Amino acid sequence: MKGLEPLKKSNDNKGFIIVIVIFLITFILGGIFLNYKLTSNKGARLKGRIDGFHIKNEIENINSIIYYEMTEIRKKLSTHEYSEIIEHFGKNSDLDRIWQNDSPEKSKESFGKYTIERIILGKSEEIYQENNYEVPLEAIKKVIGKNAVKITIVLKKKIAVTSASYNKTLTFCPEILLTYNNGNKDVFSPDSEIIEKIEVFEDE
Repeated sequence: MKGLEPLKKSNDNKGFIIVIVIFLITFILGGIFLNYKLTSNKGARLKGRIDGFHIKNEIENINSIIYYEMTEIRKKLSTHEYSEIIEHFGKNSDLDRIWQNDSPEKSKESFGKYTIERIILGKSEEIYQENNYEVPLEAIKKVIGKNAVKITIVLKKKIAVTSASYNKTLTFCPEILLTYNNGNKDVFSPDSEIIEKIEVFEDE
């Protein structure tokens, strides 16, 4: 798995928050990937100040939500409800991967409550967007087989965070990178499937 990459935002204060958020995810997920264990110093407090703007409460609230989300994955792995981490993001009772959906009748939401936001071919070509009339499976089928391709599945999940000092929505956006080598026409069997990164947005 490649390193989780920090999200760039134009607003300096929020950019600082997101950098810390991604650092936290990297730290927490690192424990899961290596030995499915999480450790957390619950007494620790992150503090930050940019241009006199105190963001301690925001960091603590975001930290709590990230910790809860990653702990849920660890629990499902330890009880063997998941055989691998990616099932939290991509699997449901109808489908092994929600991007293999070939019918509007099947659930579009994973066990972890993630849905597909878009599917990208290569670096930037969008071949599927949420609420598209086409099912994800057909969009992928059209671009595999003739040449080696890389396809990014961008997922999303919104989590409302409400407290006395913080009332916003966070959007978790995992990106799953699929590689289909030249000649591979089997949409259900990519040659590789990795969690490329996870970004966290603080909604306006």
